[in-house]
Amino acid sequence: LFLAAYEHAARQPFAKELAAWKGEDFLAASRREVVEHFLQLRYDLAVRNRSIAGLEEFLADCHTYHFENAPNHDSAVRKLYDLRSTEAEEKNTIDGYLDFLDNFPASPKTPA
Repeated sequence: LFLAAYEHAARQPFAKELAAWKGEDFLAASRREVVEHFLQLRYDLAVRNRSIAGLEEFLADCHTYHFENAPNHDSAVRKLYDLRSTEAEEKNTIDGYLDFLDNFPASPKTPA
């Protein structure tokens, strides 16, 4: 919703005039800041709740918005790896370990 409101505002004439006046790509810089803030909030919430789904959504959003180099991307991959590993150990079943291996076939840095 916040991104939709931002994109609506970016289409307004004053935004283009401001960008021209500043002599830079003001709209792209503003959008980047909004996306970075959104991703930071999503990451913080997922970590606070120890949420596998939240971390997966954060990583998916990093990909969607082309922010694979976001400051918390690698940390999210490691935390997701740890949570899934713990989940597999708690289940202590073959299916639990197979789920873990399906999601992380090589290492914590290369999730499926």
